[in-house]
Amino acid sequence: MRAILLLAAWLVSAAALAQGERVVAIAQPETQVPEYPIPSSAAGQAADLLGRMVAGTPGLKLLDRGAMARIQAQIKEIVTNPLYDQKAIPDLGKIVPAGFLLATALTGVEVEGEFEENGAILDIEKGTVIAKLAVRLIAVETGQVLSGQAVEGQAPIKSVIYDRRRRKTRDSEGPGFEQVLGRAMLAALAKVDRTMLASLPGGGAPSGTVGRGPAASGSLASTIIETRGEGTTCQAARQAALKRAVEQVGQTYVSSKTQVRDMQFDYGRIVSAVEGLVKGVKELSSEQIAGGGCRVTAAVEVVEGKLHETLDAFVKDRLAMATFVKQDFANRSVAVLYSTRGMPEALARDSKPAEAAVDNVQKRLAELGFDVKLAAQLKADQTLKGGANDDDAAIGLAKAAQADAVVLLTLSAGRRRIDQGVQVVLASLLMKAYEPGTRRLFGTVDAKGQTVAAEGDFALAEGAARAAVDAAKDGVPELLKQVVAHFQSRGNTLLLAIDNAPAKVMEQVEDLLAANGIDYAVERQAEGQLVLKVQTAEDAAAFRARVRRLAQAAGIDIRASGMDGGRITFSGQGR
Repeated sequence: MRAILLLAAWLVSAAALAQGERVVAIAQPETQVPEYPIPSSAAGQAADLLGRMVAGTPGLKLLDRGAMARIQAQIKEIVTNPLYDQKAIPDLGKIVPAGFLLATALTGVEVEGEFEENGAILDIEKGTVIAKLAVRLIAVETGQVLSGQAVEGQAPIKSVIYDRRRRKTRDSEGPGFEQVLGRAMLAALAKVDRTMLASLPGGGAPSGTVGRGPAASGSLASTIIETRGEGTTCQAARQAALKRAVEQVGQTYVSSKTQVRDMQFDYGRIVSAVEGLVKGVKELSSEQIAGGGCRVTAAVEVVEGKLHETLDAFVKDRLAMATFVKQDFANRSVAVLYSTRGMPEALARDSKPAEAAVDNVQKRLAELGFDVKLAAQLKADQTLKGGANDDDAAIGLAKAAQADAVVLLTLSAGRRRIDQGVQVVLASLLMKAYEPGTRRLFGTVDAKGQTVAAEGDFALAEGAARAAVDAAKDGVPELLKQVVAHFQSRGNTLLLAIDNAPAKVMEQVEDLLAANGIDYAVERQAEGQLVLKVQTAEDAAAFRARVRRLAQAAGIDIRASGMDGGRITFSGQGR
């Protein structure tokens, strides 16, 4: 009976293809994180959500849900494989009675907020669950990944005790961890861009997809690296081995290229974000480590050409460099503030869309390693009055807080009726970035977004929030590029501390820096101590050696006494 049903599904697919339709099968999401299973209700809702996206795309036909349900167990083995490569799914064409498979995997789960970890137990008082998903469009016949997106969603959680070993909620006052995780997953899938379906044959190249690296061209050479990885689980150990193999190939290439020789790429992020870097992984051995954990030895086939193209492309994209190259922005602080700037259509600072816009910029800057100064820290509510002069006031606040930059946001919203009971909601997200010391405007973005909503004030508020998200989708990354470009053009920001030294020695150090053309500003000065913020193209170790040589040549009585990241300390001989 099963064979007859599958044959019938194949005949339906063949007929649809003959008429120019492309048949897409939707797999229910599966987890790659064993301690966080996906609730069946959420899995079904997720498949329905993606199904509606496919069904609403001209030229595509959705595979019958019953046919898909009969092969879900076999599809699970594909989706839970972290690689999605051809060797992982050699018989996909024998399993799925469709031309294409849209598969989703839960790749990571994070909890933020107030919680305690006690072994496998998560005791969450209040916080947020973040679900990370990988959505892949796969050509059934070849097993090739045509396009993909990495999306994240979140949902609030309160008063829950979750057992990761037993994979279930032990106690909760409201929705359990499983239900909250399901909500976070659905929030993530709502961000999937329909453009990923454009990579289907005849559909054109995808655009605007998330987490995609540069496309490979032609046949790219690969190499097999035998390596070893360790982790708390064998799955984590395999991923560590995979990352180490990619890193080994990447470092060999980087050392031979002058343009990227001095860059330290974050290969863990690159492996997670770029498709096609790894062609296959063969586990050679695994063993348990004394005291817990697992060690895996594996042969990893790395596509060298793809990796070389990726690294070269990242060098040309400043935002990609900030994301995938290990850089230290920790000594560079950015204040993020909001003002209506006296615009009548601007949303209030305490409106949910405005708060979400500010949070988005703050989060993205923090992810890049910047020290983000919050409005509450700067007491902005007492200074920014929502007038046209707030740009100057924001610059003053940032300068007083010794921030290296300030970003001022304004979110405006409007509406236009298009039919009875229906309106278009428009949003404009204006973001300006200033250098407080010089008051120079170095970045500006005015991003637009829109959505359709029902009439009424409540619908307008909901529509404004969606339109703001639409505006931020392209606007915030563009702002980040400008901020990163500004700081990269200035080189490294280091802190030079002179401890236990008399005022005369401090003056000699400042004169020494000025005489040698070193850009600096006084960060802090107290009795016996001077801290300078220095701009230089050198890294911390090279700058430290340079200052030591200059001080010795000038006869200044200080000696190098410590270095912690970007903070360099010299000590005098007392006051």
